[in-house]
Amino acid sequence: MSKRILFFSNQGLSPLHLSIELEVLASLRENPENEIISMTCDATLPGCFFNPTKNVLACALCESRTQNYRKLIGKIDKEPLTGNKSSDEKCPEIKSLNELENFTYKDINIGRGIASSLISITRDFDVHHAKHRKKLEALFNIAVVAFESLSKAITKHRPEVIYFFNGRFTETHVLKELCIKKGIDFFTFEVATKGKYLVFENALPHSMKLRKKLIHDMWTSTEESKRLTTAREFYEKKRIGTFKARFNHTKKQERDNLPEDWDASKKNIVFFNSSEDEMKTIEDWKQDIFSSQNEAIQTIVTQYTEKTNIQFHLRVHPNLGQVENSQIKEIENFNYNNLKVIGPNEKTDSYALVSQADIVICFGSTIGIESTYWGTPSIMFGRSFYEDLDATYTPSSYDELYELIDNKALQPKPQENTLPYGYYVSSFGTPFKYVKYNGKTETFFNDVRIKKWHLNLIPYIVRYSKNISTWKSLTRTFTNKSLKPRHITKLLNQIPK
Repeated sequence: MSKRILFFSNQGLSPLHLSIELEVLASLRENPENEIISMTCDATLPGCFFNPTKNVLACALCESRTQNYRKLIGKIDKEPLTGNKSSDEKCPEIKSLNELENFTYKDINIGRGIASSLISITRDFDVHHAKHRKKLEALFNIAVVAFESLSKAITKHRPEVIYFFNGRFTETHVLKELCIKKGIDFFTFEVATKGKYLVFENALPHSMKLRKKLIHDMWTSTEESKRLTTAREFYEKKRIGTFKARFNHTKKQERDNLPEDWDASKKNIVFFNSSEDEMKTIEDWKQDIFSSQNEAIQTIVTQYTEKTNIQFHLRVHPNLGQVENSQIKEIENFNYNNLKVIGPNEKTDSYALVSQADIVICFGSTIGIESTYWGTPSIMFGRSFYEDLDATYTPSSYDELYELIDNKALQPKPQENTLPYGYYVSSFGTPFKYVKYNGKTETFFNDVRIKKWHLNLIPYIVRYSKNISTWKSLTRTFTNKSLKPRHITKLLNQIPK
């Protein structure tokens, strides 16, 4: 069945993300009756999540590379965004994250997307702090222009379906909300396991409901020996650091290294926290028990200050090693006799902690279900895609959590319950048909390598040079520094060849 499709493309800076856009577009193009309109930013937006400073060279790279490789698909109608922010639209004063998440513009929520971008850019969820005010204003401008531009495009083309990347950031969150308001089906796409991508219908890639269904469907539809072998390989390779993932957070840790003052005579309970930026504003991940991981940790530790036989440890996630935000600053000020903090850059082996701990408490990260696999009682206090597998204890209140901690006979959940998640993490996604991805510098579409430089880059640089003053201003907004040559060279080093 043919459809009238609007495809919003804004991923030209990343070869992997661009290749996924091209893959999805090429798949849609397989039906010659589909009417596809591909819409690019063309530097119309006042910035985006991947280029918040409106770096002129980045805009030129994004647009030129997108247009260059789009030609390999065949004829697809294309046009740029058009639209402007009304001069009288001012960013409101925001007093809390909750207030920002619920902020609307012309009857659609734009605040949640702004919050998501701001938290991920700053790695800080203290969004109402004065130091973030100008960033908030800049993201508000992006949201309003995105609303006006995309509303205009939807009115003009009257699409039956809209496709876009991810959907949680300022500019694409607006598009998701417009789809919901206007009753238009939408599809979001994202990176999956290596060599694969993921497409979700009428949901974000972070959807609890759809991810849980995916875990179940993958497990029940796969031959038993294959799924068991793949699942076990995931946990074992993850432990020794050979599982091929986008990030290896344990590569700087020393195998079997425990803190020197580890006291095995006590009941040792290890918290594994995580950075809260990606899922902080996702509605599916909301829970009512605590407002932050730090709050939960302090509440639990305080409950046990009089029980000297219990020692808590906090393993700060390595992903927070280069971050200075409210989460890290609070941790640095923790002062509890029964809590020892293991910094994100310390060489202590996370898996040695798992093996020696009496109980592990996590907030949704994979280490929670890994702990069960390795035979340690694991409590997941929060939300996770694996929460329904009965692979961890999932208390719904502090009182339920305290009962688990106080249970002297607490046993780990059955290892077999962890296997569906292990298989899912190793295998989820749709295999590429047109793309070959061998790393960010070796990405091919239709057997053509996605390069950094093309001759069509130059006219875009010339055309976008009118935005240099904006680039200067936003660089100061987002970096607190004036624009310098190193901002250009830094971009050049970051963009794969």
